[in-house]
Amino acid sequence: MRNLIPFLIFFGLLLPASYSNATDVRDDRQAPPTPPVAQAPSYPKIVLYSTSWCRHCREAREYLAARNIPFVELDVEADEEALDTLITKYGTKRVPLVVIGDDDAVVRGFTPESLEKALQSRMP
Repeated sequence: MRNLIPFLIFFGLLLPASYSNATDVRDDRQAPPTPPVAQAPSYPKIVLYSTSWCRHCREAREYLAARNIPFVELDVEADEEALDTLITKYGTKRVPLVVIGDDDAVVRGFTPESLEKALQSRMP
């Protein structure tokens, strides 16, 4: 046991110095400047009129979600007010219908190209 105490003291004094954390060591070097963070594009308000069973509605929903483009989805089967707006304001019962901004652009149906073109022309 007597031989163990000097051994423990020896390692007890050496280990903390050799395994010190970076926070324990004074470092006068400056951190490299952080690069500017690119801001996410700000999108106009986007409303997707859809139904739950429509294949093209699902494609439009997935397209917007995959690109982190914020949108509001209105299911015209579940929301009578949305259906009424779709019929009276936009003159159709067909979905999907994508409204960008304050009726700045209305995309009837869905293709990635048509939606992308409409979005690009309305970006600030």
